[in-house]
Amino acid sequence: MWNDEISKTFSAAIEYPYQCVSCWREYTQPTKFCWGCLRDGYVLPKSVRPADAILPRQTGAVSAFTLAQSDQQKFNVTAYADFIVGPGGLVVIYGDPGSGKSTFTTRVAECLRPCLYFDFEQKCGQPTCERLRMLECRHADFHLSAPDTVNQMIDTIADVSPRAIAVDSVQCSSLQPDDWAALARSRKGLFLCISQANKEGKVAGSNSLAHLADVIVHIEAMKWKIEKSRYQRAEVGGNVL
Repeated sequence: MWNDEISKTFSAAIEYPYQCVSCWREYTQPTKFCWGCLRDGYVLPKSVRPADAILPRQTGAVSAFTLAQSDQQKFNVTAYADFIVGPGGLVVIYGDPGSGKSTFTTRVAECLRPCLYFDFEQKCGQPTCERLRMLECRHADFHLSAPDTVNQMIDTIADVSPRAIAVDSVQCSSLQPDDWAALARSRKGLFLCISQANKEGKVAGSNSLAHLADVIVHIEAMKWKIEKSRYQRAEVGGNVL
């Protein structure tokens, strides 16, 4: 029995050797950024335990005045006059392959430059180049990246400081819906997540991403329609091009 307990403890330490000293979230690999509390530099080996006194104090309270004022910060996306979003909004764009998801997302991000487009699916290859040429998107502050690790992604966000971040697509990344939602809430800009559609014609994967989204846009045959929004009524839509 004693040996079994030692074995379980040892296995757990090997599986999750890193932990955030702020929120205690565990990690299998070293990372600069904690997805649990959205803080840099607090994920350390479990063998390292800094004194609590050196950790900055956090306050979780926000005033009703601040929350009420934030509702006034909604803005229109100029490419689509009927599309209203807000700062820190998590927008999920889903549909079948070739329906126009990437084109829609590119046009939205282009309106909110400087922007950052994580091209996990095409890896900034020929299809991406053709789409940018077709849309005449040749802006120096429209940044594209295909990072291999979470740390590279976080470093790129820090370098660009974008107003909008696009992810194409969430199924091709290693992060979970909670991670994308947490990152969106930590930004003042817009967070656009492209997702595939499942056999039932809904957002692919678990229901978490759809539940956490502030806006859900369905793309079908180069037409977009809002199915859920915290900023405006649903059923608004139009042509992608």
